[in-house]
Amino acid sequence: MRSPWIIILSCHCYRWLLALGPEEFRSEYGEQTLQVFEECCRDAYQNSGIRGVLALWPSLFSEALTGMLIEQGQQSRPWWPCLLALTLILIPFYWLSAVWSNFGNLFYSIFATTTEHKIGHAALFCILGLLIFQSFPSLRNRPLSYSASMLCMILGEELIHKVRLPLPINQTDLLSDLIGICGAYLVIKLWQSAQQRVSAN
Repeated sequence: MRSPWIIILSCHCYRWLLALGPEEFRSEYGEQTLQVFEECCRDAYQNSGIRGVLALWPSLFSEALTGMLIEQGQQSRPWWPCLLALTLILIPFYWLSAVWSNFGNLFYSIFATTTEHKIGHAALFCILGLLIFQSFPSLRNRPLSYSASMLCMILGEELIHKVRLPLPINQTDLLSDLIGICGAYLVIKLWQSAQQRVSAN
């Protein structure tokens, strides 16, 4: 019997979240936690339907994220570069430029032309991608999970900017962001290839 769509979606999201964590965490707890999560979703669906499943998301997802953070900390992998990059990416620069004149003068002097603006977008997301690869090494061999994570960040950036400053979505900015994302993945793959050659020699 096919599972309801909300349970399938929930399990896919949960599996994607686990894929972001350390490999040791996935190996030791991944299948077990995913099985428990699916059982909880089925029970919630039988009792309260879709709303019951959605009500589980905050507690179960936060519990998994907490476990991953603890495991990440034990492996001494820094999270602050990724968090710093996320903060910089999600800041609504146009809105900040409008309310803070000094920042606005600096911002528009750096990104004075359309070309510089495109390069800035691509560079920011390329740096963000590299920092995420540093914080989440498992994503280096999971291009789909990496792409999904970065697309969520792009959408988050656009939504935040739209709330603060209701401008139409700029397709050129989205394309620049995608170029930066692909650039980060290409850099990592080239680095991995170089490391393998060094090891082989």
